[in-house]
Amino acid sequence: MKAITTSTIFLLFSFIGNGQSDTSIAGVWKIISVYTDGIYYNFKTDSISLSKENKIKYADKSEEQKLITGLKMVFPVTRYHFERNGKFKQTMDNEFMFDGTYRNIPSQKVIEITTKNS
Repeated sequence: MKAITTSTIFLLFSFIGNGQSDTSIAGVWKIISVYTDGIYYNFKTDSISLSKENKIKYADKSEEQKLITGLKMVFPVTRYHFERNGKFKQTMDNEFMFDGTYRNIPSQKVIEITTKNS
């Protein structure tokens, strides 16, 4: 789950608009798409893209639909709360999941996060 969350965070911030003049990411962010282990899912367009390996794994459309249902259960209710002081927390259905610190590196288009267990 930690790998999915980390991948999601990096994907989320890689799509931040280039035209922003304020590089602060402070605020509450929701996930609009996720990429992990060869699976890309966009919640806005309700579309999925699978790697070759995953196309074999999810060849049956009912298995693919189960995957999509699982993604829809976890990620749309997940929020990332970034504070200006470099701290963040993740919530799911408004329940606290974990927290830590972050460092925004706009020149590299990277958000580096650190949690207690990472």
